[in-house]
Amino acid sequence: QHASSSVTSDNYAGGGKVARLLVERGYCRFGYLAGLEDSSTSIERERGYRDTLRQLGHDVSCREAGHYSFGLAQAAVRRMFAGDAAPDALFVGNDHMAIAALDVLRQEFGLRVPEDVAVVGFHDGPQASWGAYQLTTVRQRVEPMVDATVNLLSEQMQAELRPRDVVVPCDLIERATVRAKPKDNDL
Repeated sequence: QHASSSVTSDNYAGGGKVARLLVERGYCRFGYLAGLEDSSTSIERERGYRDTLRQLGHDVSCREAGHYSFGLAQAAVRRMFAGDAAPDALFVGNDHMAIAALDVLRQEFGLRVPEDVAVVGFHDGPQASWGAYQLTTVRQRVEPMVDATVNLLSEQMQAELRPRDVVVPCDLIERATVRAKPKDNDL
């Protein structure tokens, strides 16, 4: 039996940060668009999101899987928003699918983001900050992940490695797809 090491973002904590942000900003019907059903990263993001929503007295009202595909994510969003029970907040397993969701919500359903529905992704790839999207997302810290991977490989080459998992913290990056925090004078 050969165990292997891994380096990942703190996907669970990232999902929790998204849940707290959406509840704090006044959303109340929560959706989740998963990546692959058997992907550990997608599972952990959803688990963190669901657990934190429950702690805050909410739950996920609808869920689909987009399989990390632009077209399948678009189809999943169409299903989620076709009925009366559409969410007003959507956490998406990665930015690629979140951008697909934004296109469908705005162009096909005529919804305003973030007024009618919030969308939050995960990754913070270059497109997330593009003017047309300004996607709120969870940023994976790439440099620390690369450093940890290099260190693990170096230990492995020196035969000093006991298999271990390195979890790197992630950051919530707020842009324009979630309502702004209310100012004190707005209350």
